[in-house]
Amino acid sequence: MKNLEELYLNYNDIAGQIPITIGHLIKLRNLSLAWNQISGSIPAEIANCILLQNLTLSHNYLTGTIPFNMSNLYLLVYLDLSYNNLSGFIPRTISHLTDLETLSLNWNQISDSIPIEIADCRSLKHLSLSHNYLTGNIPFLIGYLHFLNAVDLSHNNISGDIPFELGSPPLELLDLSYNNLTGNIPMFSISIKEINLSYNSLQGQIPNGYLNCTPYTFIGNKDLCGDIQGFRPCFRNSPNSFSKIVHQIKIVVPLSFFLVFLLLGFIFLSRRGDKKTKSDSSEPKNGDLFSIWNYDGKIAYEDIIEATKDFDISYCIGTGGYGSVYKV
Repeated sequence: MKNLEELYLNYNDIAGQIPITIGHLIKLRNLSLAWNQISGSIPAEIANCILLQNLTLSHNYLTGTIPFNMSNLYLLVYLDLSYNNLSGFIPRTISHLTDLETLSLNWNQISDSIPIEIADCRSLKHLSLSHNYLTGNIPFLIGYLHFLNAVDLSHNNISGDIPFELGSPPLELLDLSYNNLTGNIPMFSISIKEINLSYNSLQGQIPNGYLNCTPYTFIGNKDLCGDIQGFRPCFRNSPNSFSKIVHQIKIVVPLSFFLVFLLLGFIFLSRRGDKKTKSDSSEPKNGDLFSIWNYDGKIAYEDIIEATKDFDISYCIGTGGYGSVYKV
């Protein structure tokens, strides 16, 4: 049936794999095999159906990776591979699908980062990559997709800041919940009807433009503050009051330590000076007994008597041919 243009087999109990002969249907425009029990991998031969505009393989048991040569489907407008067991990464060749409006890869096991080349899909309106194992940052160039209407990147391991560029397109839905996003919340366009930033590591003040949102929009971000129920109030002095306090602490604490050390040093030197004064006051009145040459070989007799307690036996450390030896 090489002239077949549409094939809908969805909502059945079809099992087995997609035959590689699917590539013979070179005039096929619409193919839907969703909601079946199809297993195995997506055959690379499907890229031969170069006239395909709508491809739906969702809600099956497909495994393996997304064929990189699917980029040959230049006319593809709708691609839904969600609710399968696909793994690997999103091919960078997806940039060739410039007419693609809907990309649904949610509920798979896709890993690695979101390729920046996805921003070349300039017709993209709906992007759903939720419930995967995606890592890395959100490519800021996605914010320059002028027709982008809905973005769902929830339930992944995406990190980094939320690009403020995401507020540029006329988004109606933005779901970034259950990730590892950090930094402050950008003030997006008020046209976003549904937004979910819950369960991340966001911090700082919740912008006033989101005051009409429910607390569930931001729940799970322990470092946020604002006028929304369930969150602590922010500092009111000025937008930079917190940073000013931190700056003051950085100055005051080291200065305090310096003053304490200076005071301890002064006390130490004072006590040392007192000891030296006491030591000087007990100095022998007739000179230094430990520098016997100070008196040209003569030592005051009374100093020797005083030092040895009148030649007490307890000061004697030995006797020899020239007499006794005393230690003072």
